[in-house]
Amino acid sequence: MGETDRIGCGARQERLEEPREHESRAVRLVHDGSCGPGPLVSTPADLNLTLPDPLPCHPACLPEADLLASVAESRYRASGPGGQHRNKVETGVRLLHRPSGIRGEANERRSLAQNRSMALRRLRLRLALDLRVEKVEAYAPSALWLARTGGPRLAVNPKHADVPALLAEALDVLAAVDDELAEAASLLGVTGSRLLRVLKLEPAALAGLNAKRQKTGRKIYR
Repeated sequence: MGETDRIGCGARQERLEEPREHESRAVRLVHDGSCGPGPLVSTPADLNLTLPDPLPCHPACLPEADLLASVAESRYRASGPGGQHRNKVETGVRLLHRPSGIRGEANERRSLAQNRSMALRRLRLRLALDLRVEKVEAYAPSALWLARTGGPRLAVNPKHADVPALLAEALDVLAAVDDELAEAASLLGVTGSRLLRVLKLEPAALAGLNAKRQKTGRKIYR
Protein backbone atom coordinates (compact mmCIF):
# COMPACT_ATOMS: atom_id res chain seq x y z
CA MET A 1 0.00 0.00 0.00
CA GLY A 2 1.36 3.40 -0.96
CA GLU A 3 1.97 5.92 1.78
CA THR A 4 2.38 9.70 1.80
CA ASP A 5 4.55 11.47 4.40
CA ARG A 6 2.69 13.63 6.89
CA ILE A 7 4.16 16.64 8.67
CA GLY A 8 3.76 17.85 12.26
CA CYS A 9 5.58 18.28 15.59
CA GLY A 10 5.84 16.71 19.04
CA ALA A 11 2.78 16.09 21.17
CA ARG A 12 1.15 13.67 23.54
CA GLN A 13 -2.33 12.17 23.72
CA GLU A 14 -4.84 11.41 26.44
CA ARG A 15 -7.72 8.98 26.01
CA LEU A 16 -11.11 10.22 27.10
CA GLU A 17 -14.47 8.52 27.58
CA GLU A 18 -15.85 5.87 25.24
CA PRO A 19 -18.22 7.18 22.54
CA ARG A 20 -21.94 6.81 22.51
CA GLU A 21 -23.85 6.07 19.31
CA HIS A 22 -22.91 8.49 16.50
CA GLU A 23 -20.17 9.99 18.70
CA SER A 24 -16.42 9.77 18.29
CA ARG A 25 -13.73 8.73 20.73
CA ALA A 26 -12.13 11.93 21.95
CA VAL A 27 -8.37 12.27 22.12
CA ARG A 28 -6.66 15.38 23.46
CA LEU A 29 -3.48 16.45 21.65
CA VAL A 30 -1.15 18.56 23.78
CA HIS A 31 2.25 20.02 22.90
CA ASP A 32 5.07 18.71 25.08
CA GLY A 33 7.91 20.48 23.26
CA SER A 34 9.54 17.30 21.99
CA CYS A 35 9.85 15.79 18.54
CA GLY A 36 11.33 12.42 19.39
CA PRO A 37 9.61 9.18 18.35
CA GLY A 38 7.76 7.07 20.87
CA PRO A 39 5.62 3.94 20.59
CA LEU A 40 1.87 3.96 20.96
CA VAL A 41 1.08 1.93 24.06
CA SER A 42 -2.12 0.83 25.76
CA THR A 43 -2.49 2.71 29.06
CA PRO A 44 -5.20 3.50 31.60
CA ALA A 45 -7.49 6.38 30.66
CA ASP A 46 -5.79 8.82 33.04
CA LEU A 47 -2.33 8.31 31.52
CA ASN A 48 -0.82 9.87 28.41
CA LEU A 49 -0.35 8.05 25.10
CA THR A 50 2.80 9.01 23.21
CA LEU A 51 2.44 9.23 19.46
CA PRO A 52 5.43 8.72 17.16
CA ASP A 53 7.10 11.68 15.47
CA PRO A 54 6.11 13.52 13.22
CA LEU A 55 3.25 15.26 15.06
CA PRO A 56 0.58 16.49 15.53
CA CYS A 57 -0.62 13.45 13.69
CA HIS A 58 -3.81 11.45 13.76
CA PRO A 59 -3.18 7.67 13.89
CA ALA A 60 -4.98 7.32 10.54
CA CYS A 61 -2.25 9.49 8.99
CA LEU A 62 0.75 7.54 10.26
CA PRO A 63 3.09 5.73 7.87
CA GLU A 64 2.26 2.04 7.66
CA ALA A 65 5.16 0.83 9.81
CA ASP A 66 4.37 3.31 12.60
CA LEU A 67 0.68 2.46 12.62
CA LEU A 68 1.34 -1.29 12.63
CA ALA A 69 3.65 -0.83 15.63
CA SER A 70 0.53 -0.10 17.70
CA VAL A 71 -1.63 -2.78 16.08
CA ALA A 72 -2.25 -6.40 17.10
CA GLU A 73 -2.87 -8.72 14.15
CA SER A 74 -4.78 -11.99 14.24
CA ARG A 75 -5.62 -14.41 11.44
CA TYR A 76 -8.46 -16.83 10.96
CA ARG A 77 -9.96 -19.19 8.42
CA ALA A 78 -12.45 -17.38 6.23
CA SER A 79 -15.82 -19.06 5.66
CA GLY A 80 -18.05 -18.91 2.62
CA PRO A 81 -17.33 -19.21 -1.13
CA GLY A 82 -13.81 -19.21 -2.46
CA GLY A 83 -12.72 -22.83 -2.72
CA GLN A 84 -10.94 -25.24 -0.44
CA HIS A 85 -7.77 -23.13 -0.22
CA ARG A 86 -9.69 -20.19 1.23
CA ASN A 87 -11.32 -22.35 3.90
CA LYS A 88 -8.24 -24.37 4.92
CA VAL A 89 -5.69 -21.56 5.17
CA GLU A 90 -5.86 -18.68 7.65
CA THR A 91 -6.20 -15.78 5.21
CA GLY A 92 -8.71 -13.66 7.14
CA VAL A 93 -7.07 -10.73 8.97
CA ARG A 94 -8.19 -8.72 12.00
CA LEU A 95 -6.22 -5.66 13.04
CA LEU A 96 -6.75 -4.13 16.49
CA HIS A 97 -5.46 -0.62 17.23
CA ARG A 98 -4.50 -1.26 20.85
CA PRO A 99 -4.67 2.30 22.25
CA SER A 100 -8.23 2.93 21.00
CA GLY A 101 -9.72 -0.54 20.60
CA ILE A 102 -10.73 0.26 17.01
CA ARG A 103 -10.58 -2.64 14.55
CA GLY A 104 -10.27 -3.33 10.84
CA GLU A 105 -10.99 -6.69 9.24
CA ALA A 106 -10.94 -8.34 5.81
CA ASN A 107 -11.47 -11.88 4.55
CA GLU A 108 -12.79 -11.46 1.01
CA ARG A 109 -9.61 -12.49 -0.81
CA ARG A 110 -7.71 -15.77 -0.95
CA SER A 111 -4.47 -13.88 -0.49
CA LEU A 112 -3.31 -13.09 3.05
CA ALA A 113 -1.41 -10.05 1.79
CA GLN A 114 -4.45 -8.65 0.00
CA ASN A 115 -6.66 -9.16 3.05
CA ARG A 116 -4.07 -7.50 5.29
CA SER A 117 -3.95 -4.49 2.96
CA MET A 118 -7.75 -4.22 2.93
CA ALA A 119 -7.94 -4.61 6.71
CA LEU A 120 -5.36 -1.86 7.18
CA ARG A 121 -7.30 0.54 4.98
CA ARG A 122 -10.50 -0.25 6.87
CA LEU A 123 -8.69 0.33 10.14
CA ARG A 124 -7.47 3.71 8.90
CA LEU A 125 -11.01 4.66 7.89
CA ARG A 126 -12.45 3.62 11.24
CA LEU A 127 -9.74 5.57 13.05
CA ALA A 128 -10.47 8.61 10.90
CA LEU A 129 -14.20 8.38 11.60
CA ASP A 130 -14.21 7.38 15.26
CA LEU A 131 -11.10 8.90 16.85
CA ARG A 132 -10.67 12.64 17.31
CA VAL A 133 -7.37 14.43 17.93
CA GLU A 134 -7.69 17.91 19.34
CA LYS A 135 -5.88 20.50 17.22
CA VAL A 136 -3.43 22.89 18.86
CA GLU A 137 -4.00 26.65 18.73
CA ALA A 138 -1.25 27.10 16.12
CA TYR A 139 -2.89 24.61 13.74
CA ALA A 140 -2.23 25.00 10.01
CA PRO A 141 -3.37 22.63 7.25
CA SER A 142 -1.00 19.75 6.61
CA ALA A 143 1.13 19.49 3.48
CA LEU A 144 -0.99 16.52 2.41
CA TRP A 145 -4.22 18.49 2.81
CA LEU A 146 -2.86 21.41 0.78
CA ALA A 147 -1.60 19.11 -1.96
CA ARG A 148 -4.88 17.20 -2.33
CA THR A 149 -7.37 20.06 -1.91
CA GLY A 150 -5.51 23.16 -3.06
CA GLY A 151 -5.90 22.80 -6.83
CA PRO A 152 -8.84 23.57 -9.10
CA ARG A 153 -10.07 19.98 -8.57
CA LEU A 154 -10.02 17.65 -5.59
CA ALA A 155 -6.92 15.54 -6.33
CA VAL A 156 -8.21 12.31 -4.80
CA ASN A 157 -10.96 9.74 -5.35
CA PRO A 158 -12.83 7.57 -2.80
CA LYS A 159 -10.41 4.64 -3.23
CA HIS A 160 -7.24 6.69 -2.84
CA ALA A 161 -4.86 5.75 -0.02
CA ASP A 162 -4.88 9.34 1.31
CA VAL A 163 -8.65 9.42 1.98
CA PRO A 164 -8.43 8.32 5.65
CA ALA A 165 -5.82 11.00 6.43
CA LEU A 166 -7.86 13.72 4.72
CA LEU A 167 -11.02 12.68 6.55
CA ALA A 168 -9.19 12.58 9.89
CA GLU A 169 -7.89 16.12 9.43
CA ALA A 170 -11.23 17.48 8.26
CA LEU A 171 -13.18 15.85 11.09
CA ASP A 172 -10.65 16.94 13.72
CA VAL A 173 -10.97 20.57 12.60
CA LEU A 174 -14.76 20.32 12.46
CA ALA A 175 -14.81 18.95 16.02
CA ALA A 176 -12.65 21.88 17.15
CA VAL A 177 -15.22 24.41 15.86
CA ASP A 178 -18.35 22.62 17.07
CA ASP A 179 -19.01 21.05 13.65
CA GLU A 180 -19.59 24.35 11.87
CA LEU A 181 -18.72 23.85 8.20
CA ALA A 182 -17.90 27.45 7.26
CA GLU A 183 -15.54 27.98 10.18
CA ALA A 184 -13.79 24.65 9.60
CA ALA A 185 -13.44 25.36 5.88
CA SER A 186 -11.82 28.70 6.68
CA LEU A 187 -9.25 27.06 8.96
CA LEU A 188 -8.55 24.40 6.32
CA GLY A 189 -8.16 27.00 3.57
CA VAL A 190 -10.95 25.65 1.34
CA THR A 191 -14.51 26.53 0.47
CA GLY A 192 -17.41 24.92 2.26
CA SER A 193 -18.35 23.01 -0.87
CA ARG A 194 -14.79 21.65 -1.21
CA LEU A 195 -14.85 20.50 2.42
CA LEU A 196 -18.18 18.76 1.80
CA ARG A 197 -16.66 16.98 -1.18
CA VAL A 198 -13.89 15.64 1.06
CA LEU A 199 -16.45 14.36 3.57
CA LYS A 200 -18.43 12.71 0.78
CA LEU A 201 -15.41 10.59 -0.13
CA GLU A 202 -16.68 8.35 2.70
CA PRO A 203 -20.49 8.58 3.20
CA ALA A 204 -20.19 7.65 6.88
CA ALA A 205 -18.17 10.82 7.53
CA LEU A 206 -20.94 13.15 6.41
CA ALA A 207 -23.60 10.97 8.03
CA GLY A 208 -21.80 11.11 11.37
CA LEU A 209 -21.41 14.89 11.17
CA ASN A 210 -25.08 15.37 10.35
CA ALA A 211 -26.14 13.02 13.16
CA LYS A 212 -24.29 15.19 15.69
CA ARG A 213 -25.78 18.38 14.28
CA GLN A 214 -29.29 16.95 14.35
CA LYS A 215 -28.95 16.19 18.05
CA THR A 216 -28.51 19.90 18.73
CA GLY A 217 -31.29 21.01 16.37
CA ARG A 218 -29.01 22.37 13.66
CA LYS A 219 -29.44 21.98 9.93
CA ILE A 220 -27.72 19.13 8.18
CA TYR A 221 -25.31 19.39 5.28
CA ARG A 222 -26.01 17.83 1.90
